[in-house]
Amino acid sequence: MAKSTPAPSGDSTSPSPYPSRSSKPPANPPPRKNLFLGTLSQFCYVGAQVAVANYFIKFCEQVGRSASNSSALLSAAQGIEAGMRFISGFLMMSPFVKPRLILLAFLALCFVFAIAAMNTSGVLSIGLLMTVFAFESACFATIFTLLAGLGKVHEAGRQSAGRGY
Repeated sequence: MAKSTPAPSGDSTSPSPYPSRSSKPPANPPPRKNLFLGTLSQFCYVGAQVAVANYFIKFCEQVGRSASNSSALLSAAQGIEAGMRFISGFLMMSPFVKPRLILLAFLALCFVFAIAAMNTSGVLSIGLLMTVFAFESACFATIFTLLAGLGKVHEAGRQSAGRGY
């Protein structure tokens, strides 16, 4: 005759191989999730930067500038971006400022100035769009660098983020 085993009760002390719905999420997201989010953010950022740069001359022409003047303004905006890249690099070398906070602040300011440029007109809108270039300066390098702390998926993360550009 077969032995009958008792039905499992709910107060078992052995840990279940399946997480319960009431368990707390892990304190740190797994590296693969960070890799995916970092690569996605790099992809979205580069797409937005290229879109702004491609549309800049047309934007200036719609405001009333000539094509040659618009081109000169684009060069100036990219020069401002290069200068801000050095300034933000020095900010990140400070022990008091965390790079992720600079990234958050710069991306938020890009968003604010882009919305402001869309809702204004004239020379002010061009200046606001040039300010977007200024705050785009630290984003690519910061996202790329933050992907460096991924542990085992470190090399794959840097390669996939580099391909996004």
